[in-house]
Amino acid sequence: MLLKNARRRGAFTLIELLVVIAIIAILIGLLLPAVQKVRAAAANIQCKNNLKQLGIAMHAYENASSALPPGNDGRMTSALVYLLPYIEQEAVFKNFDMLTGSFWFSAAAGNTTTSATAVPPRGRWGADATIPTLLCPASPVQPGANTYQLQIRTAGFAPKNFPTGLAAYNSYNYSTRPPIGVLGVTNYAPMGGYMPSGPAGDPNNDFEDYYGLMYYKSGVRVPTVNDGMSNTIAFLESSGGSITLGGVPGWSLMTWASAVFYSNFGTCPDSTNPNCRFTTDGKGMAAHLPGSFHPNNRINVTYGDGSVRSIPANVDFFLFVCLSGKADGNVVSPD
Repeated sequence: MLLKNARRRGAFTLIELLVVIAIIAILIGLLLPAVQKVRAAAANIQCKNNLKQLGIAMHAYENASSALPPGNDGRMTSALVYLLPYIEQEAVFKNFDMLTGSFWFSAAAGNTTTSATAVPPRGRWGADATIPTLLCPASPVQPGANTYQLQIRTAGFAPKNFPTGLAAYNSYNYSTRPPIGVLGVTNYAPMGGYMPSGPAGDPNNDFEDYYGLMYYKSGVRVPTVNDGMSNTIAFLESSGGSITLGGVPGWSLMTWASAVFYSNFGTCPDSTNPNCRFTTDGKGMAAHLPGSFHPNNRINVTYGDGSVRSIPANVDFFLFVCLSGKADGNVVSPD
């Protein structure tokens, strides 16, 4: 009789189910920001570790060569290429053409384009490798119809800061992506210092005291860094930026094979910097400027002594120039 009349417990009522769902939603709401902070912190640590590896590699190169690598060797080859053997990328370095023309013509002309038409892969020719040490996980490729890889333009005066007669050395060169594998990208750029774009009067007035640690055919020796290696930026982060080619917007990144940067153009996001693009797709960044998506947009940098620190995204322009120059006589703080 008792079993017959016993009321069996059924499933949750609608109200109970809603309460459970609400509790789960609240817990997720509380945990998600914490998880995001942990992920951001982990990404920041990885980005700093990569920069530390570049600092160690730079000093290993200096020990072997008695000078720092050039930021531009006349073929627009980046200092990062010279450091490949010191970041466990000996095979990539051996595959890179260091002799024939400019780096983007290493094996096949047409690997770069100024249109939005994708360039088909021409096989492995040296500058197409994906190198984890040169990528910051806090700077993912942003969503867009297309993504482009960008080469930083040079500045200064021919023939001292770039070869005479090569227009490409004073312009941008793009390679479309997809397809992946045409040019490998990086979130880190060697610092060349302050060099105003020429011509601007007397080519001898080239602000040489404000040159950085790695510029055109530099080969800087450590004793000549009058401001001190611990006061001079060697490498810095760049998250890329949005550009429009053929009417199609897309996110652009630097190529590691030609990641030469000068402090002429400032940093991002900075509302006072006209180069920063404050649009929905631009996100306050610029394709050819330092910038980050770290908390507070702090930009991680490697100093010449190998230490890794950060500078604010809206650092005063003059301070940024002084931080980048090796012999300007101004030892300043970025904050």
